[in-house]
Amino acid sequence: MESYFMETRQLSLCSFRKIVGITALTLALSVLAPDSAQAEQALGQAANDPTASLMSLQIQDSYSGSFHQLSNENANMVILRPVVPFKIGDIKNIARATVPIITDSPSGKTGLGDSVLFDLMVKDTPWGRWGAGPVMLVPTASHDMSWAQHRPGSALVS
Repeated sequence: MESYFMETRQLSLCSFRKIVGITALTLALSVLAPDSAQAEQALGQAANDPTASLMSLQIQDSYSGSFHQLSNENANMVILRPVVPFKIGDIKNIARATVPIITDSPSGKTGLGDSVLFDLMVKDTPWGRWGAGPVMLVPTASHDMSWAQHRPGSALVS
């Protein structure tokens, strides 16, 4: 009977050590981990910053319920906007494409619209972050909904 109590005491001591160890590890990780509110705020700021190196895919639905001088007409368009950060040497870049998909229009035409390609070269400075780069309208539209021309341009974001 005495050996049973010794084994139970050793088992309880072993369990107690495990509980203390797990508790200490949990406390250490919670102290070392960033504050979740600060992490959410940083992610929220990065999501709205066009110069942030944050890979994303935005899907936006744009609905127009009425048009001036067109009765009972509406339109709907889904806009896909993938954003991919990358580096060329020491230069940070952010590539973004905007691809509109027309799902309903007053003319009755549906399909792919002209795409816009955008490459922003990003520079970090002591006073903030800014970027510059080329923008190009690419005639990718289906049917006769396109400008049918490449339209180059430039962008500057601070």
